[in-house]
Amino acid sequence: MLDSIISLFSSYALSTFDRPWVDNKFRYQALSTIAFSSVCDFSKGGVVFNELQGSSTINACGESCSLLKDAFGGSSSISSFQSYSLTDHVSMVTLTSGDDVYLETSVNSNLNGNIFMSFRGTFVWDLVNKRRNSIMTLTLISICEGCAAQIGPYKNFVALRFVVLKDLNTAEKVVLAKRTSSCSYCPLPKVVVVGMSMGGQLANFNSIYLSQQQGKTISAVYTFGSPRVGNSVFAKFIKKIPNKQIAYYRDPVPHMPPRFLGYRTMGTDIYWIYVDPVFYAREARGEHDLKYEQYLHYKLFSGESSDNAFSSAVTFYSFHDHQRYFIGITDDSMATCGGFRDKFLLNTKGTSLFLS
Repeated sequence: MLDSIISLFSSYALSTFDRPWVDNKFRYQALSTIAFSSVCDFSKGGVVFNELQGSSTINACGESCSLLKDAFGGSSSISSFQSYSLTDHVSMVTLTSGDDVYLETSVNSNLNGNIFMSFRGTFVWDLVNKRRNSIMTLTLISICEGCAAQIGPYKNFVALRFVVLKDLNTAEKVVLAKRTSSCSYCPLPKVVVVGMSMGGQLANFNSIYLSQQQGKTISAVYTFGSPRVGNSVFAKFIKKIPNKQIAYYRDPVPHMPPRFLGYRTMGTDIYWIYVDPVFYAREARGEHDLKYEQYLHYKLFSGESSDNAFSSAVTFYSFHDHQRYFIGITDDSMATCGGFRDKFLLNTKGTSLFLS
């Protein structure tokens, strides 16, 4: 009865989001879990580190680690390399099991990868990043010719780019170590870059930096609730790499900064998604192992006019929707995976508060 009542109220939304996720081919939950992992603490000997290395006898990390291992095909050992900028309060984690992770139905898809780089978004108490996010002036940048971007997130990228390259080089060694003369299939390093919110902007900056300036193979970029990051020239450079952007129903963040300031969405495909409230009702009742694909629906915007069509798709916004990208991960997961450690909450470098 409850399911029927809730479905009645969501019937209008479901008529707009006319395609069920079951007819799509990439693994939404796996990618969103990897995006979520950027808020966790991967310090050596910590709860996540022990869980992913298979050295923990109990699942103290909870559902976030369980889903992360599932995303990597149940691997008993996942290598992690986390980098953090004290001055700019941005962080990311690089994950690899050394083997290919199949994100799509076709095992031969070029969008699959064996190294995943996940960039953290802005925490609500992050004064440095929140100040930078509010500066919406487009500024020419050196990452590509004619490219202009939002200067605040670009400074975050500059603060982190060299350690990003260092971590990627280390992860590539893990993949290459799997290559032997006797193997029937020897994987080469293939990178998938993901990010949520401000992390989506960092994912876009770094995909261009790594592919264009460092010669790395970037298979694809997946962003969740990412703001726009740059002008149309920058978007053309970004779209040389398969770039899939996911935006939840009334989330206002993917619509900012606005198009009239010259900003454009970076995604070659924009997946505008909606989760049937029946899913959350059943989850709240304690039902487990729900097949999220049956409740996740989407509308796809593709092609040259995708950003324009998406920008006019919704009239009313809700910041609550910005927190709804992570299927199967509850609110307390950030605490269990170490995301409430001091280094993620506090920026002790006071001078950064006065820098744009």
